Amino acid sequence: MDGSRSDFIIGKRIFLKPLNSQLSIGSELFPEARKFVVREKVAGNLVGEVNYCSYSPSQGKVEIGIEILPPQRGKGYGREALSCFLRYLFLTMKVWKVVLAVAVNNSIAQNLYSKLGFELEEKVCNGAYDPGKEKFIDILIMSLSRERWSNLQS
Repeated sequence: MDGSRSDFIIGKRIFLKPLNSQLSIGSELFPEARKFVVREKVAGNLVGEVNYCSYSPSQGKVEIGIEILPPQRGKGYGREALSCFLRYLFLTMKVWKVVLAVAVNNSIAQNLYSKLGFELEEKVCNGAYDPGKEKFIDILIMSLSRERWSNLQS
């Protein structure tokens, strides 16, 4: 990451810009949640978003999510966005642990998360509802500690 300016998180090819509004999931509003839009630095094209929710400063833990738009996938933007976001979470927000959920059948995302240092914590049967399939799907819970992340940076 090249650095951070204001609330922007700056990468080599992308930047993450926070949205001013709180993250709304369903009918609930999460005041401890924040969404960042991911855009290309040069052209400004929308790449996707990253977000965190369930942030607990007392526990030092945060849950994250990422979505890269289909035309932008396979270009390395997801890896760069997550790398920048993890640096922000561990160094700026001082979280100790980052947790995410991924569909059991999403091997591309699982491989990316593993390359970034995430480790499998557990498998949850029927852990999330997939509206596209209109059914519950199995998910994997993966996590990355600040200590592990720091060791992987050197």
